[in-house]
Amino acid sequence: MRGDGVIGGLGEAVQMALFVVLSFDNLSLRHLQKLSVR
Repeated sequence: MRGDGVIGGLGEAVQMALFVVLSFDNLSLRHLQKLSVR
């Protein structure tokens, strides 16, 4: 049971990290596109 809790916590942390990274990637891509348009 303890192992499941740890694995679940790690899974949630990984999902949050991926979500943050993807959101940052989207923002940076939009910023780069705006710069390239100029």
